[in-house]
Amino acid sequence: MRQYCKANPRDNWLYEPFHRPLCDWLEQQVKAWEVSSMAGQRRKRKLLIEVFRGAGKSTIGCALDLWIHLRNPDVSEVISSYDEAKSQEFLSVNKTYMEGKSGHGYFKDWFGSWKPPLDEREWTRFAVVHMRRTNPAIRDRSMAIASHKTGLTGDRPDIFRYDDPLVRERINPDGQHIRAAREHLDAVQFAAKSNALELVYLTPYTEGDVAAKILREEGVSELAATASPLRPDEFKRAKDGWHVYFCAVRDAKGNSLLPNIYPDQRLKQMEEDDPDDFASQMMCRPSEGSHMPLSQKDINDLWLESYPAGAQVSIHLDTAFKEKSRLDRGDYNVIQVWAQRDGVTSYVWGWRDRRANAKDFVDKLVEILVVQKQRNEWPFVVTDEKAPGGKQSMFEEFLYQALRAANLPPVNLVTFGRSGTTKEGRIRQAVWAWKAKKIRLLRGAPEVNELVYEMTHIGTSAFDDMADAAADAVHPEVFRPFLGMSDAGVAPKRPFDQLMWNDPSDWSDEETREVYDELVEKDEEEEEHGAWVS
Repeated sequence: MRQYCKANPRDNWLYEPFHRPLCDWLEQQVKAWEVSSMAGQRRKRKLLIEVFRGAGKSTIGCALDLWIHLRNPDVSEVISSYDEAKSQEFLSVNKTYMEGKSGHGYFKDWFGSWKPPLDEREWTRFAVVHMRRTNPAIRDRSMAIASHKTGLTGDRPDIFRYDDPLVRERINPDGQHIRAAREHLDAVQFAAKSNALELVYLTPYTEGDVAAKILREEGVSELAATASPLRPDEFKRAKDGWHVYFCAVRDAKGNSLLPNIYPDQRLKQMEEDDPDDFASQMMCRPSEGSHMPLSQKDINDLWLESYPAGAQVSIHLDTAFKEKSRLDRGDYNVIQVWAQRDGVTSYVWGWRDRRANAKDFVDKLVEILVVQKQRNEWPFVVTDEKAPGGKQSMFEEFLYQALRAANLPPVNLVTFGRSGTTKEGRIRQAVWAWKAKKIRLLRGAPEVNELVYEMTHIGTSAFDDMADAAADAVHPEVFRPFLGMSDAGVAPKRPFDQLMWNDPSDWSDEETREVYDELVEKDEEEEEHGAWVS
């Protein structure tokens, strides 16, 4: 690209401090795939290149195609995108170089024309068989195209390149465009060879899209060390998962990584003009725009290294197995353990599983209750959502039978009727407990990163079952911001108990004074008795 950029200074996008590490990483990954394939290992190598808009990823993808075919001229490749026309566009770039028609670069000088004589081999806008191929008996074409609509029927490629799975103009509320993109990637599992190389180049548009499917559902086995890598809560680890190159437009210090195209001042203006698009297309984090009620900054002050001794324990459930519609969506069954003391409740343990049936779920819950009894931390309440149609009572009976069989006492199972309220609404109500720092998070606790991710991506994450269960931890019937007993032996209610559910900017002057008085009283209590957390 150096020759082109020199000849076209108005379109000089190449910046070696950014592009060289990406190209080096791709080269290493392809060589590792070649070694694995030559050793006869029947294992795919899957690469995700998720970088910001305008970084040249599709051009690099075309260059990588040609480099791979130079090294392995008999491989077959399928190039796919959100529609056939876009796939043809990518193939046409490769064809231009293989035909020797590119006015820049050295490909034609070093390797000549790869276009076969007329009618000798296939050479159309849909597929090509180039002259570099040495084995004419190979059935699959050197390069062919696919798309969401055409699929991969009949193809058995060695390489699958999925470039721009989505386009913003086609994303609509019914989610059909996103589902088609996700299903197209699923189809590769069966269409591509079992030792194929899969490459996905994208910039994310919204949560739950192809990027989220790869990072949060299928998982990551290797994350490239870039100037702006993913946070631990943004992906899950998987032994045979994806190798990921993630890079936002700014580094950890907020400086542009492509200053010749995006100077810092321009980035600042882009963010001010459209913060939500900037979050998705430039920072590659579509749910971290100005519309998110809870930010990563809000989370940073909530971490604990250990949870308080002598706390009251509560357990909160989300039982997706009770409803077929939720199972069909792939929702998770959830069990969470929280510890409440001195007006703060702490997340200390969690478990989630989308495949668990009723027996699996109850067995896991009983297992946790055995541990809680051994620790002398029996929960004062276990909460769940009240299900329609009498299913709740069946679950309760199943649970109590299992408790008796394990020689455990019955739990105080409280079910909340949530008809007329949405899941997202319940979660958003709980945000103010997080912002008021009445929530704490035990560092390293199981599934804590998933909980953080869902709470910082409310309404946009593919799943929100952890966040929904966590909302029960600060439900008014479970949580008291300042736990204490009155002379009558009941937990007192104070003004802030109700006000915590509302934005402080909506408080009246009288309510603000009540909160101030309460906080002063709390400070005096801490000075007298000490606080369990700094």
